[in-house]
Amino acid sequence: MATPMAAVVELLQAMATLAEARMRAGLAQPLAADAKESPHDLVTHVDREIEAEMRRMVAARFPDHGFLGEEAGTTGAGPWQWVVDPVDGTTNYANGLPVACSSMAVLHDGRPVAAAVVDPFRGERFMAVRGGGTTLNGIPAHVKRRGDGIAGGLVLCELAGGHPWPGLPALAAFADRQGATVRVLGSGALATAEVAAGRADAVVHVGPHAWDVAAGCLLVEEAGGEVTGWRGTQAYDLFGGGPMLAGAPAACAILRQGLAGAQP
Repeated sequence: MATPMAAVVELLQAMATLAEARMRAGLAQPLAADAKESPHDLVTHVDREIEAEMRRMVAARFPDHGFLGEEAGTTGAGPWQWVVDPVDGTTNYANGLPVACSSMAVLHDGRPVAAAVVDPFRGERFMAVRGGGTTLNGIPAHVKRRGDGIAGGLVLCELAGGHPWPGLPALAAFADRQGATVRVLGSGALATAEVAAGRADAVVHVGPHAWDVAAGCLLVEEAGGEVTGWRGTQAYDLFGGGPMLAGAPAACAILRQGLAGAQP
């Protein structure tokens, strides 16, 4: 069955609107969280409810599409797949810290072709369609464009919860020597979207799952940036796991020097 991209984007917009409303409503009331595999890996009823509703929306509109969500895994198969993290940054969110987002990507033959990341607490919606650029609230967005290194800039770093990364001090020290500062937001999808919007030079993600970064990868690429592994310029494998580097090409080239000896 043919899938028109306009219909995909229309559904993405509807899912983004759902996530914005549910996340805001959830934070306005006492929010209980359950631990999944560890105390660092939390889930709330908002995560589960958003994902369940998104699954219903996709099944109703595109019954032949697959769906991969953080909370309930994979359903369906085929060339089209929706990859969703209903609330990325759940630990922030569950503790009442409004630094979280919802991330949605549509893959065709394993490659992201449309994406949305929504930050309901700042009223920001990042969108991208392959070949059509990245927008922030409808305005074209671009990675940082400068040729003078990363001095004065920000390097975002996202860690796997409950798994301390021994390379973080070395990365922070390297960035400091370059005149930049390392920050950890606690939401890989939001961090990658911020890079696409030119607010940070790059993001280093130590151990992402596909649902953490599928949308953000397309946002960065369509904003003029690159997404690779740490140690080369090969395209990042969403389902192969491993560390990821995304950002402005010049910033990524500099950061690879600091990451050369780091271990995930």
